Amino acid sequence: MGMLVPFVVTKHSVVSIGDDDDETTVLLLKAAEVNVPMTISSYEGECIVYLLTDGDLDPCSAASVLKGVLALSDIPVVKIVITELCDDGDDPESQFASMLFLKKGDEEVSFPIFPSDAILLALALGAPMFIDEEVVMRATEGEDAQRFLSVVEETAHVALES
Repeated sequence: MGMLVPFVVTKHSVVSIGDDDDETTVLLLKAAEVNVPMTISSYEGECIVYLLTDGDLDPCSAASVLKGVLALSDIPVVKIVITELCDDGDDPESQFASMLFLKKGDEEVSFPIFPSDAILLALALGAPMFIDEEVVMRATEGEDAQRFLSVVEETAHVALES
């Protein structure tokens, strides 16, 4: 991992991309004054909006279940980190990779976790959220990335602040 940059979730949007009007759910992550678009499942997007606007987790979400297990086990979350930008464009959830860092005694352990679940869990627990600096650069470089980002910024439905 390279240098880690803290981020916050600033916007949630459902946008139509392309000619077939397929809708895509996008979060905007603000990292070092740069907006990073992250596509996620519509359900996870709704859960994040609900948490940030109403202050509660959907009890059926993976993050809610994990939060309960961690609380029962008395295992604190240290941080979440968006670690990679993958080249698998077929599945929006697989575009980014992330890790969940937990405290086990004196040791810090990490596990892979879906980025949207990691973000939802971190928001629910108030845990720090970081993104690798290289991921920020890769996710925002190039003409296609800038065009996608401008569409998302213009059509953001819900302004959030995590």
